[in-house]
This record gives sequence, structure tokens and C-alpha cells, in this order.
Amino acid sequence: MRAIFSFIIVFSLSSSALGAKIIYSPAGKFKSLETNHSYKFLNIPFAKPPVGDLRWKAPRKLDKKVTNDLSKKIRCAQIGNFFSGSDKSEFDKVVGSEDCLYLNIFTPKNISRFGKKKPVFVWLYGGSNRAGYASDPLYDGANLAAATDSIVVAVNYRLGHFGAFYNKVIKTGNKLDDSGNFVTLDAIAALDWVNNNISSFGGDKKRITLGGQSAGCINVWGVIMSPLAKNKFQRAYCSAGFPNNYPKQMAQEISNDFISKALIYKKLASNELDARRLLNKIDKAKLRKIIMGLSTDEVLNIPFFGTPVQHISDGYVFPLVGLGAIPLGNFNKVDLMLGENSREGSYFLQFGFLETTKNEYWDMVNGNAPLTPFFDVINSEKDYKKFKNISESLTTTVSELTDYVLHATQFYFPKIYRYQFDWKSSVEPWRSMYGSTHGIELPFLFRNFEYGGEHFMNMLQEDFNSFRANQLADVFSTYLKGFLYTGNPNEFTGRASTNWIPWRSAVMSPARLVFGESKEHVKMVYPNPLIGLELLKISGHILTHGFEYRPKN
Repeated sequence: MRAIFSFIIVFSLSSSALGAKIIYSPAGKFKSLETNHSYKFLNIPFAKPPVGDLRWKAPRKLDKKVTNDLSKKIRCAQIGNFFSGSDKSEFDKVVGSEDCLYLNIFTPKNISRFGKKKPVFVWLYGGSNRAGYASDPLYDGANLAAATDSIVVAVNYRLGHFGAFYNKVIKTGNKLDDSGNFVTLDAIAALDWVNNNISSFGGDKKRITLGGQSAGCINVWGVIMSPLAKNKFQRAYCSAGFPNNYPKQMAQEISNDFISKALIYKKLASNELDARRLLNKIDKAKLRKIIMGLSTDEVLNIPFFGTPVQHISDGYVFPLVGLGAIPLGNFNKVDLMLGENSREGSYFLQFGFLETTKNEYWDMVNGNAPLTPFFDVINSEKDYKKFKNISESLTTTVSELTDYVLHATQFYFPKIYRYQFDWKSSVEPWRSMYGSTHGIELPFLFRNFEYGGEHFMNMLQEDFNSFRANQLADVFSTYLKGFLYTGNPNEFTGRASTNWIPWRSAVMSPARLVFGESKEHVKMVYPNPLIGLELLKISGHILTHGFEYRPKN
């Protein structure tokens, strides 16, 4: 009784006196920052630090109560980039830490430990599984929590080789550790933490939506596909991503490539052929000691093959049949809201056409250099036509591939709501170069239009100050709120609003809601339900290699 009485006193203290709310949960005591309409509980550890002997192992549960440090900037280890919260002086340098399994919680002001619980939106950031972090100002969930009257949770997960590493050298006999699927296991560990603790923050563990964009969306699909996530969430939101899966043999080969390069890096081999020979001869325990002894910087500076091979068909975290489990219905059957932007492909192709360096581009995005005429950014009208045609093909492929998955799964998912986002910048060169490109919906989703410093979204600052941007954010939030609460995005829209019709190709109605172009900001469209099979070749390349870009140095 004393503990409950103490909690009520602390929870009832004036926020104006403390400048914060304090929450006691089974995991520990957590402080917050206060905004006009929300509380922010930042940097909450949800698992033991995956460092030392816990590197390349499944996340371990915390064995004691913890607290949070509001002052830290926590990022999983990565090379500094546009999405790592780095200024240009940190580009191409190691930033972040392996000790990064933390999450941020954002709540409305009217939370109650004992009153009616609110739905929970758990977010996985994008960044090709090589970049990004939960505390990016773009993913600050305070405005979203207030607008949807829900609890928002942004989760860090391991990146690059730290997040996916399958190799016989580090096997211990533990199925979770040996799976190599650490990104998926990090996400599931975060869901476990939310299920066990979110009611203390006013959240309803029976209404959890797992969401993500780009790589985050692909990782949401990973959790959908993993039997270990059964009953841990009820809904999924997914933007610009689709399921992928890789055989163990491919994952083993990629990790062998990494180890070979590590042997060269450590000057234990003179070339790749020598390293491969050594890899086959050296004692397993000695080899394990070498790679476990690599510093964070060494792991990140060893050349990387393609994109990380996530979702390995290990037979435990993922079925051995991989993507073959999808048409069989062997996955977690949750309500689904998913979509993409109307010109997804333009972002991935830009760096192959730009006549600027990374630093020059970054300065231009952030208003530290004059915006140049469009054909000074992309060299010629001929190049622009090529850029536009390829990007449109890539956009169509992303959309068709998503529909292809839905064709195979539509009878398993309880509800499917499909959308397209179609925001057009009013500012050149961004209007002509991008259109409604990859990630452009995120400021509208999170309702964050200012970032307090240099940021990759600052190119749209003039757009974000417009009335139409705020109107569209309001519309998007209203549909999302309905989905978070009931699985039906029409729940709070009102009779005068456009009714979002569920996606069903079986009745020749693969309907989708388009945000941004109509007078009322939304309209229903009904595309041809027959998938363009000629695009599957491109889709296969994307599944195997991901979206590759190589900016100029």
C-alpha cells in the first residue's frame, strides 16, 4: 500500500513545479520533459547493452530496475550520414555506440495509470538498416501523441553488421543468438518491454500498432513474419517497404566476406584469397576471439557488402521456407495500414545524377547555400528525362511489389487499408527533382515541421510553413487515430469525409486513399488489380541488393 500511495503522490505533483512527470513502472523510475501538450520520457533502456560478450547475441532482459538519463543523445553505432543526427563534420566518421537499446515514450498530458488506457504506436525508423536513430527530431512523437490521443514509442535497434550477423564461428547452441536476426529480436524485445510496462504510462497493451518507414517498414514485416512475435501487437503501419527474407547460406557467405576483410584489416592476411584460406584453417575459438575483439570503429570501417541481410531463414526466428510462409498464412495476422509516396524512386536515384558533393548538397538542403536552377543540379534536360523515367519505373515497382504481397495475403489479414501520399513541393529544385519522394510523408505523420538545426528535411521548410501542409497533417492524423484505436481509419473522420475503403483485389477493388492532391486532401482511387509481372525482375534486384546509392565524395 505504501508503494501505491507514494506513486499517487509523485504522479499527482504539479508539472509546473518539477518541469517533468515521473512514472514508476515494473522496469523502474522514469523522468520526463514537458511540452505544452505532451510528456517526453527519453532514453529508457529496454534491454541490457549488447556490448562485450553480448555483441552478436539476442537482447537480454534487464535484471534490475533502471532509470533514464534525459541528457544523452543515443544512437546505434553507424557511419555519420544524412540520417544519423550528424552535422557534415561527422560525415563518414563513426558516430553512436553499441550500447543503444533504448526507447523514447511520448504521451498526451491526460494520461492516467488507473483510468482509460490509450492505444500505443511503436515506431521503427528507416535508414537502410545502416543509418538512423529513434531520437531524430523527425521522430519526436510529442505532436503525434497529442493529435491522436495515443502513446508513441520510438525504438532504437542495431544497425549494419551489428544488427544482422549469421556465422558458424560465433554459434553457441542458443537458437536466438545463433539466428543472426538481431534487428528483429531487438524489435521484439522492445514490444515485450512495452507489453510489460506501457500501462504505467497510460497505454493499452491490447491495442499496440507496430509502425515503420523504409527499412523500418521492412523490419515491421520481419516482426509480422516471426512466430516469436505472436500476440505481442495487434496492428501494423508500414510505409514504403515490403517483406524480404534470405537463406542461411547467403547470410553465412556475407559474414565470411566480412571476416575475410577483418583478417586483412588486422594484417593477419595480405589479400582476400589469403584471408579465405586462413578462414578455412584457423581454429574456430581463435577466429571468434579475433572478431569479438574488433572495436566498434573497426567493425564499421571494414568495407560493407551491399545492404544488410536481414530476416535470415534460420528456422526459429524465421521459418526455413522464408517468404514461402507468406502465401501459406504462416505469419502474425494483424490489421494493416500501408502505402508509399507517388514518386518513391526519385530519392534513391538522385545521387547518381547530382552535380554536387555530399557537403554541397547538405548546405543547399539546409539553406546554407543558394538554391541553384534545376538543370545546374541535374546536368542536362536529357539526364533529367532519364532520371525521371527510371525513378517512375522504380516507384511503380515498389507499389506493384507491395500489391503483389497483398494479393497473396489478403485473406489472412483481418483488414488492409492501402494509401498513397502525393505531396508536391512548391520550391525548386525540389519540386522537379523529387515530387512526392521517399520519406516525404514523415513530417506529416509525426506533425514535425521544425528540427532545431541542420536536417535532411529542411529543404521543405517553406512548404511546411504553409496552411495546406498543416491541413494535410490534420487529415492524416485523423485517419491514423482511427486505425490506432479500432483498426478502422474512418472511426473519427465524420460523415462528410471520404470513406477509406479496405483493399481487396479478390473483388477487383484494390482501392487506395490518395493524400494530398484533391481539394479535400484525400480521394479514393481504384488501380488496375492485375500486377505488372514484367516489373518482377526489378523487384528481384531490390530484394537482393536493396536500394543502392553512391554519393560523390
